[in-house]
Amino acid sequence: MDVLDDTMYRERLDSQNMLRPIRELPMQIQCAWQQVHESVELPTLHPANVVILGMGGSAIGGDIARSLVAEHSPIPIIVHRDYGVPACVDKHSLVIAVSYSGNTEETLSGFDAAVERGAHVFAIAAGGELIDRASKHGVPYYKFDYETQPRAALGYLLTPILAIFNSVGIYSIDDSLISEAVRCMHEEQRHWDADTPTESNSAKQLAHTLAGYIPVVCASQPLTVVARRWKTQFNENANCACFFEELPELCHNMVVGFDYPDELSKR
Repeated sequence: MDVLDDTMYRERLDSQNMLRPIRELPMQIQCAWQQVHESVELPTLHPANVVILGMGGSAIGGDIARSLVAEHSPIPIIVHRDYGVPACVDKHSLVIAVSYSGNTEETLSGFDAAVERGAHVFAIAAGGELIDRASKHGVPYYKFDYETQPRAALGYLLTPILAIFNSVGIYSIDDSLISEAVRCMHEEQRHWDADTPTESNSAKQLAHTLAGYIPVVCASQPLTVVARRWKTQFNENANCACFFEELPELCHNMVVGFDYPDELSKR
């Protein structure tokens, strides 16, 4: 039996039970879409720009949302991974602060700066100081209950942003589109679920191919964000080095960067 088909072996490796939220991603998306429309007053303004605040696993949802609508959005959308907010933020801006824990200091800094500048602000978190500050300032927020690592709560961190994009007129997304996306995800999961044998599981086959190497994931828009996501998941889940590069930019530099040192180029 292939080692990746050994349930007990996988459970020993998966000390944080990442398999559960991976399998539940379609459910996360469906639940978040329903909850954010049933319990939250979504913004309806027409902003001059959108700034999404977040770090690490709490920022990737903003990256994905921005990539999904990049070719359709009439206004700039910025994902801000830092303290404070960009200089363009003012009373005409929509700032979406995202932090799974609600206690990310960079995101809290940006939230405070956005409120001070009079921007329209919306908060997304599972709790913490961000929700407290949103309540204090009368800022609308979406609070969800899902215990996991921040990077594994992608559905709850991404879907509310898509709902906001719809409500402010950046991109049209409705119930049927979300339902179809969830259906497609369930269908695809059958092919690479942990219980699917290696002989017919492309994910396990790729794991064997990459074992012992340093992955470099390359992609062009709109999939650059997917390359970033792969990179961070290798880093945090497998605790291994991984890098991502963007086409066509890599054709002007990275392609000549693997010659030295020779030992590294073979990895």
